[in-house]
Amino acid sequence: MESTALPRGPAFAATLTIALLSLLASTALAALLLPRALPLLNPALAPFLGSAAVAPVEVAGNRFRPVVYGEGGYAGNASRITSLRDGEAVLVAKLREPANHFPFLRWRATGLHPGYMTHLFWRVAERPDELFSTPLQYAGQGANWANLSKHPDWRGTITELGIGVFGDLRETAFTLEAVALEPYSAAAARRVVWQEWTNFLPWQQNTIHAYRGQTPGMLVSPVLLIGAATIVGLGISAIACLLLGRMKGYAGFSHNMRWVSLAVIGVGWLALDALWQHHLTRQGAETRLLFAGLEHEEKLLADWDGDYFAFARKISETYLPGNKDSIPLLAVPQTPKRYGFRIRYHLLPSHYADISHFSYPPGGSDYLRPMNSDLLKKAIRSSEYFVVITPPQIKANKVDVFSLANVEPSGIEENVYANEAAVLFKVRLEDD
Repeated sequence: MESTALPRGPAFAATLTIALLSLLASTALAALLLPRALPLLNPALAPFLGSAAVAPVEVAGNRFRPVVYGEGGYAGNASRITSLRDGEAVLVAKLREPANHFPFLRWRATGLHPGYMTHLFWRVAERPDELFSTPLQYAGQGANWANLSKHPDWRGTITELGIGVFGDLRETAFTLEAVALEPYSAAAARRVVWQEWTNFLPWQQNTIHAYRGQTPGMLVSPVLLIGAATIVGLGISAIACLLLGRMKGYAGFSHNMRWVSLAVIGVGWLALDALWQHHLTRQGAETRLLFAGLEHEEKLLADWDGDYFAFARKISETYLPGNKDSIPLLAVPQTPKRYGFRIRYHLLPSHYADISHFSYPPGGSDYLRPMNSDLLKKAIRSSEYFVVITPPQIKANKVDVFSLANVEPSGIEENVYANEAAVLFKVRLEDD
C-alpha cells in the first residue's frame, strides 16, 4: 500500500531537490525556446526578424540637444538635467536609420524614480511633420529595455529621437548616458521580456481593483511562461521519479511522485508570487513617500492625477453653473482614457462630464476618441461649456488644443480656465 505521509529527512530533501532541478531544467528549456516562440505570440515582431545581422546603433547622451529644459549640461558622454521648465525637459538627437532593423530600444539613464514619466519621441522621413511617442518604463537605474515593434508608427526611416521627462525631479538629476536601437536577437529578446516583467508600474485607476504589475502589451506574460515551465517541470519530475524508483537503493521512490508534483507546483507559484511581491514592495515605498502625513485633499493633489483633480475642483467651484448639467468632455489625440474618467469622477456629484457621447474609447482602445470637427460642433450645440483634456506630457495651458486635434475652432466665446491638464471653454450664445 502506498504511503501518503509527507516525506521526512533524506526523502524530503530528495523530493525538493528533484522538484527544483525539474523546474530549472524546464526554465532553461523555456529560455532557450523563447526567442523562437515570441514571433509566433507577437506577429508584430515578424517584420524585424531579418535584422539579426545588423549591428546595434548607439547614440551617446551628449549627442542629444536640449529643446526644453530648466538647467543642465553635459557630463562626459552623458546629458544631465538638473531642473525642468514648467515640469518638463526634452532632449533630441538626429540620426537616419531604418526602423524595421530595430524592434527594441536600450536606454541607459540614472536618477530614475516615479516622480516623473519618461517618454520616447521620434520622427520618420516619410511623415516629417508628425511626432510619435511612447512611454518608457524602467526596472532600475542604468540599462533598461523597451519593445518598439508593437507600435504601428515605428516604421519607415527614423530621422530623430527624443527623450522627454515630465513631472518632478525631486531634486535628483536625470542623467541620460546613451540610447541604442537594438536588432532582434535571442539575448535582446530575453532582456526585453525580463524588463517587462520587472518594470515599475505605479498604481492607476484600474489598480483600485487589482495590481498585476504587468507592462501593457508585453511580449509574454509571466503567468503564461512560468505556468508552461511548471507543466513541463511536472513531466520531467514524473520521469525522474519513475527512473529513480527502479534504481537500487531508491525502491519505492516513485511513491513520492505526488509530493514531488506538489513541490513543483508550489515552487512555480512562489516564483510568481515573489515577482508580484517585488512590485508591491516598490509601490508601497512610493505610496508612503507620496501620501504619509497628508490630509485627504493633499493626497488627491499628490496622486498621479493630481492636476486633473485640481482642474475639476477649480471649474466646479468657480466657473460652472450649479444646475448639474452635463459638460461635454473632448480630448486631443493620444489621451489615455483613465484621465478622462478621473476628471468625470472628480466633478461628481456637482457636475457630470459627458464622455459617452463625445470621447468614449473606440473599440476597446486605451485612448479616448480624439476630438474632430463634428464632435466639437456637437459639444457647442449641447452645452454652454465644454472641456478639452490633454495627456500629462502635453501641458494644456501651454498649447493650442485645437491645433493638436487639427480642428478649426468656431462658436467659442472664450477660454475660461486652463491648467496643465485641461481647458474649460465657454460657448458663444447666438443672438435671438
